[in-house]
Amino acid sequence: MKKLSSEKRIYLVATLAFLCAAVLWCIFSIEDSIVKEVDIADYELLPEGQEGYVYGFTELDGGYHSDKIYMHTYIVIRGYAAKIGEDELSASFNVIVRDKNTGKAFMLPTEMEESAQTIDAADGLSHKYAGFVAKVRNDRYIDLSKSDYEIYGLYMVNGQEKLIKMADTMR
Repeated sequence: MKKLSSEKRIYLVATLAFLCAAVLWCIFSIEDSIVKEVDIADYELLPEGQEGYVYGFTELDGGYHSDKIYMHTYIVIRGYAAKIGEDELSASFNVIVRDKNTGKAFMLPTEMEESAQTIDAADGLSHKYAGFVAKVRNDRYIDLSKSDYEIYGLYMVNGQEKLIKMADTMR
């Protein structure tokens, strides 16, 4: 049996390391993009009308959208959320939808983005990146043809998290 030269060994080790890194990256990417079942009772609900928070929707659509490969029905929830006096660059936001029939709640993959809504909080901060978007296929977790959903947002800033009830019904 022939021995591998040192150059071939280095190439083999580098290739295996690259493949391991690629597999780990794929696993972590998939984990971040899946829908997770949650219990909304685990979070502190922001009282309705609580001062100091600004939030709303700029798009709420359960219509037909296509991605680059497949044609699916997607639910798109886009909006904004900001805590007055807090810089949202250190904030995160997750959309949670709760099935009104079963009571099951699902946290959707949500990304922060530049807000299309101008937020006038008069606190000296721009709140430019207070926007969020959640997009998920309308399938076994969320099926708008079978149930109505409440929409919540889990807003986290500076170690504090608040659950905000954003809408009573999404159909």
